[in-house]
Amino acid sequence: MYSRFYETQHEAQIMTILKSRLPVLFLLAGAALRIATLGSAAIWYDEAVTLYRTTIPFMQLFTNHSEDSGNLLLELILRPIMAISPRSLVLLRLPALLAGMISLWLIWLLMQKLQFSLHQQLITAALIAFLPGLLWMGQDGRAYGLLACLFLAAFWFAMEGRWLGLLGCCGLLPYCHSTGPVYALGALCIAFYLRPHQWRQILLCSVLIGLAWLPALVRLMIHGAQLSYAWGATSTFEIWTISAYVALWANIEVNQFFFVFTILAFTLPLLVSFLPDRNRIIVLLAWGIPLLSLMLFSLARNVIIYRTLMPLLFPFFLWLGWELGAHAKPVWLRAALSGLWAVALGIGLYAWHPADRGCHLDQIATQIRSQWRTGDQLIFTTSTVGLPFEYYLGDLPHSWLDIAKDPLMDVPGIPRTTLACQGPCKRWWVIIPKEKELITPAEWASLKPYMQGQPVYSLHYMQAATINVYLDKAK
Repeated sequence: MYSRFYETQHEAQIMTILKSRLPVLFLLAGAALRIATLGSAAIWYDEAVTLYRTTIPFMQLFTNHSEDSGNLLLELILRPIMAISPRSLVLLRLPALLAGMISLWLIWLLMQKLQFSLHQQLITAALIAFLPGLLWMGQDGRAYGLLACLFLAAFWFAMEGRWLGLLGCCGLLPYCHSTGPVYALGALCIAFYLRPHQWRQILLCSVLIGLAWLPALVRLMIHGAQLSYAWGATSTFEIWTISAYVALWANIEVNQFFFVFTILAFTLPLLVSFLPDRNRIIVLLAWGIPLLSLMLFSLARNVIIYRTLMPLLFPFFLWLGWELGAHAKPVWLRAALSGLWAVALGIGLYAWHPADRGCHLDQIATQIRSQWRTGDQLIFTTSTVGLPFEYYLGDLPHSWLDIAKDPLMDVPGIPRTTLACQGPCKRWWVIIPKEKELITPAEWASLKPYMQGQPVYSLHYMQAATINVYLDKAK
């Protein structure tokens, strides 16, 4: 009897130890998932722009307007990395991957600093490790992962009262992305909330951060018009809602859309529940201040799309994990929401396919190459289709149409290389984005002769316009 009692007690201790390690295991599994699927997606247009800019002379980074989002830090990091293998997609995405891994570690540190209970850690770690939007950001050859990582580091330094670290991280944020200042504002608000008596240090830190931002602010003032135009000049509730959904789940399934926003609607009462806890206020400030700032700025000039919201998912789920795991009333609501979020995460992870970001463009390129005949020619109609297709098929004869004139269709600074047919051109592979807003009706009328019959291939992107490929006899 006694031996059985001790065996049961020992088993209970083992289970307790295993459960206590689950948050770390979740985060490690999330890191492994990011690594294992890093090379699954084909290159897409935004990554192709990032890759192109690693090939131009250094000083042209400041004069070439193929990129206006302000990701200078990523471009500086990529230059020595891409020198190893200039066309490697894995290396192109390596900074985002490493930033994602560091972000997972910072989330663990922040949970310890904020004294999360085991229940709170389990919820937070599971959501952050496996959320499709964060998986997307950790594998995309863009600067948003770096932005999120630097913000979490600034959050940590603000918690610790380490002014030099806070200064360094906040000073770099606008060089990750033009929305960086709103994240810095969030970190500084946390620092002031925790240490109002050290307002002199915080003020000095803020002034130095402002000085570090001057070159980025000058660039933003010069190119701000292109920046807002790229994201949609008009701010609407529909844009904000869809952007929030896509940031979370990296897809646009309608059924899941309504399910998720039903959950969010029931989550909102937690914002006003009376829990006078210092750590609760801190995690609210961490995502609330940047989000509110983005929304206020967007009333004049929209900057909210799914990618500018993705970095906020880290602090948002820190807050959500704290709320759902808190031992406070209403307990039934927190338990019900925890279950619903678990279901939503399971559905989202099941629907997430890492190759969808590239829309299998590499497979379409392989199909085109397998059907290629002497006398064929590729016809690129815009930069948005030309750059990614050139990555896979740039060695084949190709030319560009000079019809679509919008700056996002005919991107300034990107050269349009051509390669003549082998003999007379007999067939055209015409590649056209189904972009109804940035290509005018008059331009569509000029493109219509190149769209004979039905497309032989169509690439349906979540994050960009559908790309159609037509095959026609050369005229």
